[in-house]
Amino acid sequence: MSSTTRDKIIQAAEELMLTRGYPATRVDEICEAAGVSKGSFYHFFPTKEDLGLAVLEAFAGRNDQLIAGGPQGAVADPVERALTLVDHITEIAGELWGRGCLLGNFALDLGDTNPRIHQAVSNLFRKVAHALAGGMDPLTSSDGVAAASSGQDLAEHFIIVVEGALILAKAHNDWSYVVRALDRFRRDIRRPVRQST
Repeated sequence: MSSTTRDKIIQAAEELMLTRGYPATRVDEICEAAGVSKGSFYHFFPTKEDLGLAVLEAFAGRNDQLIAGGPQGAVADPVERALTLVDHITEIAGELWGRGCLLGNFALDLGDTNPRIHQAVSNLFRKVAHALAGGMDPLTSSDGVAAASSGQDLAEHFIIVVEGALILAKAHNDWSYVVRALDRFRRDIRRPVRQST
């Protein structure tokens, strides 16, 4: 058995959990989709919960890499770098959340019933907010964003915008909710920043 088998299980589980949700996704279905036996599954994941935690980590880690790989790292000016970060995330939103957000889905599906996954989701949302806060902090110190007192506040607001838009997009089967929400966020932060320069 190899790490490739483990990766196949995680990939199959992620696809199914994004489509059906964690509670409705059965181990048998994951094994079938991954082309592995139940023995292989339990070799890597003693429980479905352990798999759920691994899927969360993989999803968040991949999105972190996609965001970090943007052009913002090459921008010298801190305010322009922050704006470029927001632009980059907006441009790759489909790749990040086009099938949904596992963190948001797991929070809604399992927040009250699974303490381990609940804690993992909470920790990952905090990690995302912390990572974004550093990049967005220059916007709040440039007389640019009156609604946010810190990069952390702005990052948390951004997460709220994204997760709310994803819920509406799913409810209406209409990705344009995400596009409009991100465009509005961009306009809201760019307008005052430009006025202050």
